[in-house]
Amino acid sequence: MHFITNRCNARCSFCFIDFDNENTFKGELSLEEISKLTKSYPKSLLNVNLTGGEPFVRKDIQEIAKLYIENTSIQSIYITTNASLPERIEKFANNIYKKYPHIEQTFQISIDDFPEKHNSVRKIKDLFDNCLKSFKVLKNLPEKINPVVSITVTHENCDNIESIYDFFVDECGIDSIKCTIVHDEGVFETPKIKKQQILDAYSKLTQKINNDIKKGKIKNYNSKIMVIFLGSSFFIFLTILDVGKYVKFKLISEVIFFIIIANLIYAIAGFFTLFGLRSKVERILYRRSR
Repeated sequence: MHFITNRCNARCSFCFIDFDNENTFKGELSLEEISKLTKSYPKSLLNVNLTGGEPFVRKDIQEIAKLYIENTSIQSIYITTNASLPERIEKFANNIYKKYPHIEQTFQISIDDFPEKHNSVRKIKDLFDNCLKSFKVLKNLPEKINPVVSITVTHENCDNIESIYDFFVDECGIDSIKCTIVHDEGVFETPKIKKQQILDAYSKLTQKINNDIKKGKIKNYNSKIMVIFLGSSFFIFLTILDVGKYVKFKLISEVIFFIIIANLIYAIAGFFTLFGLRSKVERILYRRSR
């Protein structure tokens, strides 16, 4: 997982980033630094998750992806996005596919509520429409390009989460959905009065998603991509104790180690999701944090 920027054009009510801190936007890696970073990786790296902030505010995101593809052995790219910039997303997907057709691309699009509420919570005009546009554009691209909508269950939507999900599936035609639960991170703290409601809503939503996956109504992770995630993390785990010999640039060694650990955790979370265990684990951790 690579946080390529902390910059973002949204201001979500539950975001962990401190946008009022001037230091938040310092230290963004340049293309030259990312080139050094990617060249230092072992050949066991099979997937990278580009995230932020909003990764598509970086106009050089294609160049970043190319550095990972050309300097490492990745087979897939996973990008988390608020999908506010559909033209950039479509251009990225098409250009990467044309030059590297073997690379699996997954775009996780964040949509959490009905249109007006979603726009209001994330503070971007017409955001919902752009999210839906991005999803449908990506769905019509080659098979190697996979969009998935991610719903974050928060204090803002927990009271209507099942209706929101039904609206996405039945009215908007979204057939690839996953979900997560908001966590206390950075500057965000969940309102205590809402914690149980959030947990209950998350439990109901994960059950609905699991049931609809079994019925074939929706899908979640592309099984090929999940194998890549798990395989990548298995080999990365084997190299963690010996990561030093792969690190040629001392300046960024700590960043490399963090990204390796994050990728391992991310794939484990995907493993739990794939086998219907993630919601159980998160419910246990959520209760302990209360």
